[in-house]
Amino acid sequence: DGAVGYVISFEGGPVIYASGDTGVSMEMHMIQELYSPEICLMTAGGQYNMGVREFAYACKILKPKIAIPCHYDTFPRQRLDKEKLRQAVSVMSPSTKLIFLNPGESLRYVEEASWLVER
Repeated sequence: DGAVGYVISFEGGPVIYASGDTGVSMEMHMIQELYSPEICLMTAGGQYNMGVREFAYACKILKPKIAIPCHYDTFPRQRLDKEKLRQAVSVMSPSTKLIFLNPGESLRYVEEASWLVER
């Protein structure tokens, strides 16, 4: 209890799910059925939120075109093995493109090709 996430939609644009600091949950099935998010911004640090296996499973449930991990490598107990995450997502949700952002980096959504994101 107490976890909060957001579904953000734009007219003519993508549906984005931002998980907030949470773990994988049954509510993600509902989010997928009701909103079908194209982009998921989800925690992946493994301490008080999703780790590698949970993140990949969330991708399997949500079926996003793009998944962006966040809240990792910020504290000693929140280290993320990016290669393990790549492998897990490729197995559990092969159609999901995994994008890692560096601190301060941004992405621009390209409307003409909703599967393409420019840096």
